[in-house]
Amino acid sequence: MVASRVRFSKITIPSILIIAMFLITYIGILPLYLGWDRYRYAAGVQDKVLIFKLFVHACESILGLALGFCVAKYFTRKSLFESHKEAFMPLKLMQKYFLMVFFLFCIAITYLYLTKIPKLAIAVVIKDGLQAAQKARSQMGNNFPGKYHWYMLFMHHVLYFLVWSLLANWLLTKKKIDFLLFFCAFPFAVFTSIMATEKAPLCGLIVGCILTYLITLKKGHFKVLFCMGALALLSIILAVFYQNFMGTVTFSKSILSAMSRFFCGELHTAYYYLDFFPKHHDFLMGRSFPNPRGWIPFEPYNIPINLKNHYFPDLTHSGIVGSAPTVFWGEIYANFGPAFIFIGSLLVGIYIYLISHFVNKLANTPIKAGLLAWLALHYATLTVTGIASFIFDFYLFITVGIALFLIFVGYKGNSQQTT
Repeated sequence: MVASRVRFSKITIPSILIIAMFLITYIGILPLYLGWDRYRYAAGVQDKVLIFKLFVHACESILGLALGFCVAKYFTRKSLFESHKEAFMPLKLMQKYFLMVFFLFCIAITYLYLTKIPKLAIAVVIKDGLQAAQKARSQMGNNFPGKYHWYMLFMHHVLYFLVWSLLANWLLTKKKIDFLLFFCAFPFAVFTSIMATEKAPLCGLIVGCILTYLITLKKGHFKVLFCMGALALLSIILAVFYQNFMGTVTFSKSILSAMSRFFCGELHTAYYYLDFFPKHHDFLMGRSFPNPRGWIPFEPYNIPINLKNHYFPDLTHSGIVGSAPTVFWGEIYANFGPAFIFIGSLLVGIYIYLISHFVNKLANTPIKAGLLAWLALHYATLTVTGIASFIFDFYLFITVGIALFLIFVGYKGNSQQTT
């Protein structure tokens, strides 16, 4: 890790991924092995051989990522945080105009999305309770009758990037008008985060704000105490969600549920992957990967939905379309077996380092700060989802394209004064 110059006290896309891998796919292994997490134990996570395999695969995945960073660093010969030493410059007037145009477009897309769903999950859970909200949540996501990824692009990915860019600009200028622009965007982003009663989007929005602050004003530095405070904040947010939306009675039980979900949740689903393949189904040999327009002669296999249906058949009978995604190496395992986890992780590490190398070449502006925060959290989702969606990364192409357009607008308006 030293050779790749990825320091855990500096915010880079690789460092955030490694920290997320350690927190979400490693720390929870011991509680699972010793049976300390009673909920996971009661749910069937009891086979110590499989849990030990979780430990082995988690270690080789983290080591594979680290080696990938080292290989990419050797060929690029460039530190990922040298650009943090330069001061950030605020947005040009034209960049602000276009930021708000994109923000208004996100509002329009969200309105269009809301007209296509029968019920809003957060309203249902308040009015009719948790059981009714589960179906409404399914209809807002996995069972949505349309191209959900297009709506997700603007309701979450682009919107969050805009919010973080506006936050970075306000932190730099401290002007009331810039605070007003941020304050217009942030509450709307909070609404889109919680409207489906999902926990992860709101946590991601808050963490992105923290990363943006550190990138913009602290040159990417962060301390252990600061991280512990951020984890405590996330635990409280998750606890409130569990108490209000998941049926947990007391706040203390909500805290325990939040900790179980954060540290053991993805390991729980990874356990299912190890149990399901190849005992119940042969390795897929690439069939879970995208097959655009059916160019390759195979029918794509949706691992998360099929595993959810296998281990929770009652959900299917009740009309709820569930999903069980897990850390990216779980999908590598499901396709090619355990021998390819290290190799796949190494290739992922190389790819992410090269993406970071490209972004670091951009000028230090609020657009770059927002993009860095978005990319760090985008690739941190490798801890909770498969690798297939990153092969043809629709969200990456569009979000980075919008960022580059805004940067280009800034270059064109260099003669204008900042406001």
